[in-house]
Amino acid sequence: MAAQRHEVPVVAVLLPGEEARGRPFVESLRAGLREAGQVEGRTLVLEARFAASDAARFHGNFRRAGGYVDKVLRGAKPAALAIHRPTRYALILNVATARALGIDVPEAFRLRVDRVVPG
Repeated sequence: MAAQRHEVPVVAVLLPGEEARGRPFVESLRAGLREAGQVEGRTLVLEARFAASDAARFHGNFRRAGGYVDKVLRGAKPAALAIHRPTRYALILNVATARALGIDVPEAFRLRVDRVVPG
């Protein structure tokens, strides 16, 4: 008889800013999970990613995510939950990437971007 495969849930955390600044938050989360009896690698896997973004927007996203987490914990199927469409878009120009791809970005385009990531 084959052994039953047990999948470990993955807890993914997306934080604004650079990893060096966000790492203390991730470590605090790890400590809290340990205090709650979770064993990383056995009862869950914690994955942290960092995004260069406007931190103020992250707070609103996390606030809305809390409602989704509550519904799932109360038994709702994630696939059945409504999806919120973006209400704000940002046009971001990454100069280093454009340069690496050999793309010459016209000045008219540069004037329309919301943010420039220098390179």
